[in-house]
Amino acid sequence: MEQYSRKNNIRIQGLKENSGEDIKQVFNKFLSENLMIDSMGVSIDNIHRIGKNKNEDTEKHRAVLVKFTSHLDKQKILARKKLLKTTNIRIMEDLTAARFQLFKSCKNNFGVRNVWTNNGKI
Repeated sequence: MEQYSRKNNIRIQGLKENSGEDIKQVFNKFLSENLMIDSMGVSIDNIHRIGKNKNEDTEKHRAVLVKFTSHLDKQKILARKKLLKTTNIRIMEDLTAARFQLFKSCKNNFGVRNVWTNNGKI
């Protein structure tokens, strides 16, 4: 049930974080500049950073959790994530803690290129 409730979510790691930012505006800029997607064609239910910001001077930025109103919008974003290969930004499905641990374990055992997720399934 928990994974089903996350079916329209993605996590984005590596988006630069600034104090006082409007995360929706940052995400829309990211879509247009990096994924060549018009933000008007994507409907977002909720978007926010995950966790507490411990130190603003650090190079590590908190992940962004995006919940779309439509599963098709999520698939549109995931289909374009190949365009990010040369950047430090990563897009992945929002997995439960147990599935994420299994995913990491499989990547270590079988290699990064041999393991992927699709609709919460590994």
